Amino acid sequence: HQQVANAVFLLDHDPHIRQLYAMYPAFFIKPIKNHFALLHKKYNKANKALGSTGAGLTTEELKANP
Repeated sequence: HQQVANAVFLLDHDPHIRQLYAMYPAFFIKPIKNHFALLHKKYNKANKALGSTGAGLTTEELKANP
């Protein structure tokens, strides 16, 4: 998570954001960590619904109802 935060906030166009990140990295890293956890949960839910073979859905069906 820290690598993602570094890539995003150390290169931010706003010097104030870069300074705040350098001073308080945990305030920036925690939301990223939480967002990854949410994405992981959504991925697992979608993967469970599809099953290992995609539950027989075609590409068109998946695009129509993601």
